[in-house]
Amino acid sequence: MKFPNKDEEELLKNSVVNHFMSGYSKILKEGGLKTEDINKKDILPVDKVSLKEVAGEKDTFSFNADFKIKNYKITFHGTINKNKEIKDEVFWGKKHLK
Repeated sequence: MKFPNKDEEELLKNSVVNHFMSGYSKILKEGGLKTEDINKKDILPVDKVSLKEVAGEKDTFSFNADFKIKNYKITFHGTINKNKEIKDEVFWGKKHLK
């Protein structure tokens, strides 16, 4: 599925960011990060969210979204469909920023 317009694409990208921001504590804990000293204000989106069509799956896109959390850059990855359902979410890349 190609995006019929930029608005739909932006809605999906915003859904990814909102999903991470609303569940960052659980998402990061599952990945092994201590979250006691992380507040929502410490989390900043770094770049735009990238979406890529998933081959063989109609209306499904994989996404990558980078966030800066304190001195770390974290990549949040998963799939999202046109109904804004997010699945297969993982994060990686606790890259230390200088």
